[in-house]
Parts: sequence; structure tokens; C-alpha cells
Amino acid sequence: MKLPHPIHLLLVSLGLVVAHSLHAQDAGDVVVTNDPVSIISVSSTAIVVPDPTAGDIKGGTGVNNTGSPVLRITTNQEDQKITVQRDNTLPAGATLTVALGTHSSPLTGGAETTVTTSETDFITGISNLASNEHDASGIPLIYKLTLSENTPAGGFTVSVTYTIKDET
Repeated sequence: MKLPHPIHLLLVSLGLVVAHSLHAQDAGDVVVTNDPVSIISVSSTAIVVPDPTAGDIKGGTGVNNTGSPVLRITTNQEDQKITVQRDNTLPAGATLTVALGTHSSPLTGGAETTVTTSETDFITGISNLASNEHDASGIPLIYKLTLSENTPAGGFTVSVTYTIKDET
């Protein structure tokens, strides 16, 4: 019996391998879903009103927060804004404002804004932002409480609500 030449066996083997490879390939789609998201978080703080010098109004020139509250923003949407409002009435003669401290985030607004029981625009023009990329420690918030001579003594708590939403 005559044996096939080794070159012929090699060619036949290669042909089978090539044919096998052509039939073993397939393709499939990968479906990616990136849902819209807009979330914010705000840390709490306290404001302690120091005693005034004689003749001055306690808290009359305004007192800033003692802690280091921060705002964090994540959105993959265009044209978002953050509004601010408080949920209850302040004591007579008291005014609360909030502003953004020094930050690196590309934000519009954040100037000193009076916090009332009505929703008020605070930051506008937010688009596709992960604030920790610019401000790893968070965007500083500065609260300022101003009192008048008729503001009663005592403590109180004010809940401030921040909402991220479409600018329209």
C-alpha cells in the first residue's frame, strides 16, 4: 500500500483547519442602555450665632455656617438646574441665604440666594456633570443667617431642599 506524501497530508490538514475556522465564527449584538440620571446630595451643617458686642444686633451682620457642607452633582443630561427652598417659616426678622463657595466645577449661578418657602433657581446651565471630577471634596456651600433686633432668642431647625430638574 502506498502512503500519501507528507506534503499532501499537510495540505489536507490545513484545508480542514481553515474550513473549520470559517464555520466557527459568529456575531452578536450588544445592547447598551444608559438611562438618564440626575442626582444630588447635600451634607448638613450648623449655624451658631455668637454674642454681639454691646450696641450691635446679635446676628445682624450675618453669620456663616460653622461646618463644611458640600453639594455633589451627577447628571448625564443637558440643561439642568438646581432649585432651593426651605420647608418652614423662620423666626421673625431672620433671613437665610445660600451661596456656592470657591469651586472648580463649570457651573452657572450659585450666587447668594435667599432661601424662602418658594422654589428659587440657585444653579443653572448644568449639563453632563460629575462634580467630583472637578471638586473631589464636594462643592462648598455657604449658608448665611441674618437676624434683626426683633428675632426671638432660642434655637430652630430649617430644612432646605435642593432639587435638580430640567431648566424648562
